[in-house]
Amino acid sequence: MEHQVTEIRKLTKSKVLVTVDDSDTIPLYTGELRKYAIRENGMISPDVYEGIRAGLYKRALTRCLHLLKERDYLQGEVQMKLRRSGYPDDIIEAVEDTLRRERFLDDSRYIGNYLQFHGNEKSRRAVMDFLKRKGADPKAVEEACSAFYEDSPDSQTELAQRLLQKKLRSGETLEDWQTLQKARGFLFRKGFSADTIEKAVHAVLLEENPDQL
Repeated sequence: MEHQVTEIRKLTKSKVLVTVDDSDTIPLYTGELRKYAIRENGMISPDVYEGIRAGLYKRALTRCLHLLKERDYLQGEVQMKLRRSGYPDDIIEAVEDTLRRERFLDDSRYIGNYLQFHGNEKSRRAVMDFLKRKGADPKAVEEACSAFYEDSPDSQTELAQRLLQKKLRSGETLEDWQTLQKARGFLFRKGFSADTIEKAVHAVLLEENPDQL
C-alpha cells in the first residue's frame, strides 16, 4: 500500500521533516525530496518508503558512532539527540539495540565512570540529579550510588568540609550565628544531606577551636 505525504516542514536550510500517513516522521535532506519525488499530498511507493527508512537507520547509526568516538553517551542522551532530529521511534530503538549489542552504549559503564571521576567532587544528590537529567535510569543510578558511597562513607563529609573551608572568607568563623546559617545554606544548595552538613560544620568548628569542643 502506498504512503501519503501529509506534511513537509522545514528544519534547517538543507533539511526537512516529512510526515507520512499523518503519524510517521522522516527527516530528509532537501535534495532527497527531489531524488524521491516527494511532495505534500503526494504518494510514496512501499519499496521507496522502505528504502528511505533503511537509509535513515544507517544515517542515524553512523551519526551515533561518530558521537561515541568522542566520548561515552547514555542511552537517554542518544534518544534525545535522535528525537530532536526527527527520527521515528522504531528506528531509534533499532539503532540503540545495535549500539548496546556492540557495547558502544552501556549505561552501567557510563554511570560507573562518572562516579569514579566525579563522585568525590560533588554531593551525592548533585551526582544523582546530573545523571538523571542526562537520561540515566533512576533505579540504576540509585544502585550505583549506594554501592559507591558505601565504600567511602566519610567522603561526603570530607568534601563538604573542604568546600566549606574554601567558602569561608578570611576572619569568618562558624561561631558567628549568621555565618553558620549561611554555611549551612551553602552546603544544602550543593546537595548535601542535613546529617552530612552538621558533621562538616562540627569538623570545621573543631579546627577553629580545638580546645572548646
